[in-house]
Amino acid sequence: KNPANQDQITALPGAVEGLASLLSSVDTSTLRHVTRAFANMAKGSANREKLCSHWPVVQGLSRLLECSDLEVRRSSSLALANLARHAACQERLCGEGELLLGLLGLVGGKDAESGRHAGRTLANLSRGVGNQKLLLAHDDALPTLTDMLLSPDVEIQRYGAGVFANLACDAGNPAAITANQGCLRRLTRLLRSEDAETARFAALAVANLACDTSKQAQIGGDGEVLLDLASLLSHDDVATTRHAARALANLAWDPANRSKMATMASVQQAVATLLVSHDVESRRYAVGAMANLLYRNIEHQTWLLQRPDTLRVLGALVVSDDVETRRYAARGVANLSRNATGREALSQHHDILRHVKTLLRQPDVEAKRHAQRTLSSLAPDLIERSSAVPVL
Repeated sequence: KNPANQDQITALPGAVEGLASLLSSVDTSTLRHVTRAFANMAKGSANREKLCSHWPVVQGLSRLLECSDLEVRRSSSLALANLARHAACQERLCGEGELLLGLLGLVGGKDAESGRHAGRTLANLSRGVGNQKLLLAHDDALPTLTDMLLSPDVEIQRYGAGVFANLACDAGNPAAITANQGCLRRLTRLLRSEDAETARFAALAVANLACDTSKQAQIGGDGEVLLDLASLLSHDDVATTRHAARALANLAWDPANRSKMATMASVQQAVATLLVSHDVESRRYAVGAMANLLYRNIEHQTWLLQRPDTLRVLGALVVSDDVETRRYAARGVANLSRNATGREALSQHHDILRHVKTLLRQPDVEAKRHAQRTLSSLAPDLIERSSAVPVL
């Protein structure tokens, strides 16, 4: 357990090899001691890559995940969970076929402690880009990972949500995940979890899944998910707020979700409130959500026009220092200008028009394009107003 001793043991010539040979012992007491030794040594970040590069260690620990002795299973799963914290070890570990079978068996087993270690290992392994497709390729993976989301153990639930947040990063995985209605339903229910980390990972998973435009309508469903995400916009945890805002921004791209959100006052107000957030990333996604909601959506455009203070905030963000926030805000104003009532309102907001015009002098091509769209839409109204001034 002493960190200094851990480093010294792994540095001794032949020490790792000698300990690895004991992983095939038939003596249960020996297996308990050696697996516990590897679990302790793998706590040190400097030791993880060294242990992982020695293949007999990985093979031996993987095989012992199915050992009949509970203590050996627990120590082996803990050792692998510690090894999987190292990024360089993640792909190496996932290349061991027995490992995945053993981990999936433990997370679905009766022992909560070894299930937690296995769940943490899977969550860490799923961070590796090459592993995300590999994990779901296994026949038993999706059903077992889905069961983690309903586990009575909070930690296993948390790791399950983390696994799906990582798996959803791979462009090919959202189709498989959303095809399993039970999986999607359980995952979105965790947005209401009282455990802050579980809710955070669930929000991240939904945000990543919603990057696939073909799945946005399905994820939005009957609108319950949209309401749950909106409730997270005022969460104490900043990361949770960011993920929920990004999820709503992505989901608002879909016309069916936009229509639902336009009838949900709590969603509209939560997004509007986040426009003045001190967190740049949360504010950026809120502006993106607002811009998407304003696209060809008369109901939401009307809602915004009835709140001049919120409109002024959106207009001020057109000159934000954050490039993406500036683009989203400019797009939101351009979308509003497509509506006759919106054009009339914007033509009277001189401060917003001034901000939009400054974009014409900016090097940002995208923001400039949105500004040109706005001014082009407003041109007839501006001409009409100027011609109404009597000639002196």
